[in-house]
Amino acid sequence: MIGVIFTPYLRVYAVILMLVWGIDSMVYYGLSLGTHTLAGNQYLNFFISGAVEFPAYLTCMYCLNSQRFGRTKPTSLLHVIAGVSLLFITVIPQDGRKDFSWLVITLTMIGKYGISASFAAIYLITLEVYPTVVRNAGVGSSSVVARVGAAIAPLTIYFQEVSHVVQPILFGCLALAAAVLIILVPETASRPLPETLEGYTKWLRKKSPNTGNCEASKQLENEQEKTALQAGAY
Repeated sequence: MIGVIFTPYLRVYAVILMLVWGIDSMVYYGLSLGTHTLAGNQYLNFFISGAVEFPAYLTCMYCLNSQRFGRTKPTSLLHVIAGVSLLFITVIPQDGRKDFSWLVITLTMIGKYGISASFAAIYLITLEVYPTVVRNAGVGSSSVVARVGAAIAPLTIYFQEVSHVVQPILFGCLALAAAVLIILVPETASRPLPETLEGYTKWLRKKSPNTGNCEASKQLENEQEKTALQAGAY
């Protein structure tokens, strides 16, 4: 990781990715471990909290495999979904005149959906941003920060004793901050992976191909594979 510090741009991206990993981990585990604070049946809430991860991961796979959307924009949007839904909890009246617990649970689960999908997406983005020679160290350092966020997450549950809006405000603002940060990371979809630290600046200058170029390159790759198979058959 010493080489990352002395590589232009990459050191900035490394800090951004670490922050996003820490935020995603804190929000994800904070919502998961804080399910028991929601009104209603705790077992049902816990089941729903786990079930929303299935559509979240399906959404993540679809967005990341789509050449139209790229990597960073869908991930940013998923952070926005998580942040906005959690912040909406703060405006729900809690005066006891009418029971809005169902709405709080719904918004919390939407937040869990968004953060689960974005947390899964950040793995691939991190892998593609770091050059091959430091990719393992880059993902490992980001994971360390994520573990710090996971360690802090259970402590945020006690904020509910102070006020029911403290945790949603904290998590909502952090998720929106991550949405902005991830946009600053270079788009890596349909681009060759960077290999060396010395050539990283040159790699950044190469623009990401558009959808048409992606389809053309795919067709060319398919034709090359067919040619190679035919040559091997002979």
